[in-house]
This record gives sequence, C-alpha cells and structure tokens, in this order.
Amino acid sequence: MIYFKRIGFTVFWQWQTHFWKGMTMGRQYNFAMDEADEKLFMKYLRENGYVVYFERTHKMPGTIDEFPAPFSDGWFILYIYHPDFGDMKFKSYIPNESNTKIDYIECIAAPVIEFMRTVVRHEEKAIRSGRIWIQMKYWNEYGEYVSKGENLEKGYKDIKKWITKHLQKMEQKDEKERVEKNVVSKELVRLFEEEGYHWG
Repeated sequence: MIYFKRIGFTVFWQWQTHFWKGMTMGRQYNFAMDEADEKLFMKYLRENGYVVYFERTHKMPGTIDEFPAPFSDGWFILYIYHPDFGDMKFKSYIPNESNTKIDYIECIAAPVIEFMRTVVRHEEKAIRSGRIWIQMKYWNEYGEYVSKGENLEKGYKDIKKWITKHLQKMEQKDEKERVEKNVVSKELVRLFEEEGYHWG
C-alpha cells in the first residue's frame, strides 16, 4: 500500500505490483497562464462541451463554471472531461473522521485531462508553470492493459493548440546560456521581463 498525499486531502491507494509494468508516463504540456487567460480558457471549454471537475477536502467532486481563487481549498489541480472521452470513472475512500464514502477522480484510469494551474507568488517574485497531462493507457481491475481511446487524445491536442495560440512564446537563457522556450500569458511575460520575476 502506498501513502499518497494529494492537494487538500490524503488518500490511501492500493496498487497491484503489475501496475507499473509497461506503464507509460503519459503526455504533458507546460505553460504559464494567468487568471485573465484562465477566464478565456474556461469560456473556450464551456463553448466546446467540456466539463471541469473540482475536488475539495473531503467533498464529492463537482463541476465548476469558473476557476476557484488561487490558494483556496482544492484550487491547484482540476480535471477536464468531455462526454466523447467515454464514461467518467470515480474511486472512493472513507475519511478517518467519518463513515461517509467520498468519491474522487483517479486520473490514471479516468478519461480526463489533468489541468495543473500556474502558481504565482508575488511576495517571492516566483512563478511555477502549470500543465495539462493525460495518461492514455492503464491497467484495469481485470489486469488488462487498456487504452482510453482516441477522443481523449484529440481533446488533449485541441486544448494544447488553444493554449499555444492564445499565450505568448517567450525565450529566456538559463545559467548556462541555453535558450529555454516557454508559452506564457502576456502579463506574466511582463513580470519576467520588467519586474524581475523568476521560475520557482
């Protein structure tokens, strides 16, 4: 059994030994998106039939129409779903202080795109990138290594395309003078270039 600490609550997961055999690491795309662009992104998702799931401490997952305030309960990781991805999957746990079963989204098996939000710490002038992430294959409860289907992959590509189009391309040099290329909201580019913000 693995002790796995999630944002906002703790979940105990029991993994079969064969789970990791042949397991791919998934696919991800990093970016830095501010709250203004998040609003535009949510508008795009809603107009195209996506649903965004939100999890808070010891609460059942729910859907939202706007992003929760930064650093509030459950704000950091959200899950993007579309009916074309297939049936939504939930797992359950029982909090130590309660006998009530709570559902949660286990993104390895669920047909979702994980959306990890950008963290901006103004007091430290630090920005940590966000990302979208998918896992296309997983071991099911019958020991079968199965694929989630091409619609999930298509959704991931469509969302990646939207992010790339609406954010700016920013180039920076690291300490070894190597050029790093990132996709960043316009206002965050300004913070990097004019206010001395850094990745961290």
